[in-house]
Amino acid sequence: MITVKIQKEQFNPQKILKNAEKDKKYGALVSFIGSVREETNSGKVKKLFIEHYKNMAEKIIYKTALNAEKKWNLDYCYIIHRYGTLKAGESIVMVITCSKHRKEAYAANQYIIDWLKINAPFWKKEIFENKSKWVKQTL
Repeated sequence: MITVKIQKEQFNPQKILKNAEKDKKYGALVSFIGSVREETNSGKVKKLFIEHYKNMAEKIIYKTALNAEKKWNLDYCYIIHRYGTLKAGESIVMVITCSKHRKEAYAANQYIIDWLKINAPFWKKEIFENKSKWVKQTL
């Protein structure tokens, strides 16, 4: 099962994990949470603005999850990504992958988050005290 959500509102990682753990058919659950950094090489971050192309983002993320599901035989995949203005420390993205074995769950999770970092149609602007800058998409 694959679930992809793109939303402005904060999400509760513990609630999402608890829901994912209900199904006991898999032996491994791997989760990743990406958050807004308080500081970068450019200085102390006040806010992070995330812009996206919604319809394209949902389709591309779903296709990526489908590829991971097939390659690593996933039983469950959940991806949530936020957009809008976020404060330092807030969660941006969460990826959960579940499979019968841990190696597959880890590999799929890393594949998905790495892919999202460089290919998903999300654009991030770091906002500092006296300046702002768009962030280059990199691993």
